[in-house]
Amino acid sequence: MISLLKADLYRILKSKLTYISLAVMLLFPIVMVLLYYFLDLILVSQMADAEAEAMQITTLLSGRSLLSSVYSITQNAGLVVVVFGTIFISMDVSNGTLRNKITVGHSRSKIYLSHFLATSIYNVVMITAYALMTFLCACAILKYGKQIDAAELKFLAQWLLAGTVMFIWIA
Repeated sequence: MISLLKADLYRILKSKLTYISLAVMLLFPIVMVLLYYFLDLILVSQMADAEAEAMQITTLLSGRSLLSSVYSITQNAGLVVVVFGTIFISMDVSNGTLRNKITVGHSRSKIYLSHFLATSIYNVVMITAYALMTFLCACAILKYGKQIDAAELKFLAQWLLAGTVMFIWIA
């Protein structure tokens, strides 16, 4: 089982698709934060007269609100991670590697468990990179929307753990 997992992880690591997906995971947060930033600028300039209304809208366009949507499977990153994970599994089938694993004597359940663990590890790494890059960009460009203290850091750690587990379950 360990050798199957090592082989799957090695195949994922040496693939160019991994580096392409990592680049996408690191570029999406920058684009999203810049979109939020420019939308915030436009809304503030449009609503200069109605200060209270503008303040309510700009709190919706904070870094914290952007972070709340990171683990959504319908977000761009969620779709990219799941699609690339599926491509890695299908490459195992199309390259004949799956047939070779069965021929060597590995059971189908061990092969499928290895695929599940390898794609889960890939999904966790990619979505965590996306979440951390979103957090860094949101804090650097947008206002976070709340004071970052020990309680907020605890909330962020719990949110990261719960979101990752949820994303694995959905993916």
